[in-house]
Amino acid sequence: MYREDFAQNEVRRKFANGIDCILACREAIGPDVMLMIDCHWRFDEKIALELLRALEPAKLWWAECLVSERAEHHAALQRVRRFAEERGMLLVGGERQVGVLGFEPIIRRRLLDVVMPDIKYAGGYAAMREIAQHPYRPASNESLSDPRLG
Repeated sequence: MYREDFAQNEVRRKFANGIDCILACREAIGPDVMLMIDCHWRFDEKIALELLRALEPAKLWWAECLVSERAEHHAALQRVRRFAEERGMLLVGGERQVGVLGFEPIIRRRLLDVVMPDIKYAGGYAAMREIAQHPYRPASNESLSDPRLG
């Protein structure tokens, strides 16, 4: 998984530019359109929280794949989710998880508001069905009834 080196000035400049672009998008589309971002796991916890703070004025609908979803990052993911939730943002991801065993801890611990299995990683159609039918589905069902989802 690739992560940017935020100690480099050029990376910081691009980060600031990205924030400016997202804020400009919000201004262009207005307050009533759902604005979503996908970060492709580029950030650690500190930078993810910095990003979410900077984007508070954008009133993001959701932020996808801010930090790694690997087991060793679950504590950080939980803190990022809590921070996002306190600001009315959904945290989304899970597309690289494999089978029920990949999703089970994420769903059980409610590390994401919305999980999005990718069929090629999840293990095919049968695995997708198994994930959908797994008893630890409450986080997914909860998201479907979340008032933010309309």
